[in-house]
Amino acid sequence: LCFRKGTTLRVRNPISTKVIRQSVASTSLERTSSRSGKHEKIGSSTLTLGPVRMSLPFDARSSFVTSMTGGARLGEEGSLLESIMPYASASATARQVLPLSDPNKSRESVPVLALQHTIATSSKHLPRHEAKAMGVSAQIRGCGPDGGAMSSVKGTAELRVPILSRWLKSSHVVVFGDWYCIQQNLSDSFNGKSSIGVGLRKVVQGLPLKYDVCYTSDGKIKTIFGLGPDFDA
Repeated sequence: LCFRKGTTLRVRNPISTKVIRQSVASTSLERTSSRSGKHEKIGSSTLTLGPVRMSLPFDARSSFVTSMTGGARLGEEGSLLESIMPYASASATARQVLPLSDPNKSRESVPVLALQHTIATSSKHLPRHEAKAMGVSAQIRGCGPDGGAMSSVKGTAELRVPILSRWLKSSHVVVFGDWYCIQQNLSDSFNGKSSIGVGLRKVVQGLPLKYDVCYTSDGKIKTIFGLGPDFDA
């Protein structure tokens, strides 16, 4: 994909907040072209529900968000009916954060187990850039799929242990395991990879820094440096 432009109309809370606290509906019209010279027009509508957050016993918390998209691709070859290619996709993400110590202590001093799982799937005729985005979203620490995906399942488990030292304030160690399985085409079987590792988190002048070292299922050791907080529920 080398060219893409269009417009999007987005409406917040199209569903009453008495039914669900947060929702977003959007409609997009766009035109794309590839390096091979193929042009397409794409129309789609998306409904996102959530995140729906729940408080659990012992200060544990959970959240869930889901998104559903329906649309059609319009090619430039053949008759109008032959060139219309409808498609649909959906995804859902669940997160849980579970304290492993006295819930009466501050969150910064309690080790936690954090879980995140995502599933996404689509029908045939999914636009190329949407398939590429699904493949990118399936990436884990240290590895990821080559190219796009039609369906994916991804999971992460983290044990976050605070470092109680005056020299390393606002920091903690993370022990993690990541995995994913993807289906690149509807006729393909699922294949996947995984990684395990350890990381350090440190807030420096308000900036949350990340440094991870991981060992992947294909026998490689990777290091990753990043910015931003870890996921929460």
